[in-house]
Amino acid sequence: MHRLLGEGSDCGDERMVELLPTALAVLAVALIGTALVAMTVGNLQAAGFCFLGASLVIYFRETRYGARAA
Repeated sequence: MHRLLGEGSDCGDERMVELLPTALAVLAVALIGTALVAMTVGNLQAAGFCFLGASLVIYFRETRYGARAA
């Protein structure tokens, strides 16, 4: 039963630690892509908010999880 819940696994904790920073990086890339599309169609307000959101996600990722990788 413990094996099914992930307890006692050697790599379970390391995978979970990497999941959130990776998800934040994917979110930042998606926001930047959305901002570029918004700029292309002329919606500069949406592009600005997407760039701002991407900047905040990158800042949060680097300040919260950057020290663990080093």
